[in-house]
Amino acid sequence: MYAFKSISVKVSPADHERLQAIAAEEGRRLDDLCQILFSHGLSSFFCESQIYIKRRPEDYTEKELEQIEKNKELEATEGWSDLGFKEREERGYLFIYDHIGNHSRDDSGEYVDRLIEPLAERIKSFALD
Repeated sequence: MYAFKSISVKVSPADHERLQAIAAEEGRRLDDLCQILFSHGLSSFFCESQIYIKRRPEDYTEKELEQIEKNKELEATEGWSDLGFKEREERGYLFIYDHIGNHSRDDSGEYVDRLIEPLAERIKSFALD
């Protein structure tokens, strides 16, 4: 496991009291309600806007890591820079993005959110588990 970090939100004493009452009415602890609200807020805030961030090493699949190595080998071959994109693909080159975002396409061409929705789900899960 790992050490968790905290994020705090400033609210007035009256608003804190109201939030506690709302949490109690929902049968939740205030911390759990805030956890859920934060996760839903992430999803809502980024539902129509695109955002991309640099991928961390653990964001790559094993298949992608293998393709990156294959791409390096191909790029080192003689005459590689003279080839067009289609010719490179025919030799086995496949571009691997170094960023992850919320408005990407999967292999079938469908839009997929690989950033915000998974993040929101992980945050929400702490309150629901």
